[in-house]
Amino acid sequence: MNHEREMVAMAEGYLELGEFQEAWDFTETIPCIQGICSGIVRVRIICAIALRHFEIAEELVCFLGTGPFPFRKFAGGILHELAGAYCHAGDTEHARKLISDAIRIWPDERFSIIENPALESLF
Repeated sequence: MNHEREMVAMAEGYLELGEFQEAWDFTETIPCIQGICSGIVRVRIICAIALRHFEIAEELVCFLGTGPFPFRKFAGGILHELAGAYCHAGDTEHARKLISDAIRIWPDERFSIIENPALESLF
């Protein structure tokens, strides 16, 4: 196993245990050049959402959304979920922006967005 995969596996281990702060702290210890790998960014997004740091999650998702197919698909799905959270909180303007970003990053996400009852007030 290469060092990058080892780091991702260790961070994901914290996630599996529900230790989101520990996972976040672990990713902070990874040297910068390795810390930008897509797997670590994905872990950090999950941690940021669990820790309710939505703005950080959005920034990371937009970064990840510039990557290859599986990461763009993941990013689109996360933006969709965040839009639902913002819509539920009454911030429909921000929810619409996130939906727009989700569709820009992963166009196929629009089908799930349209079917999401939590977002029906936006349409």
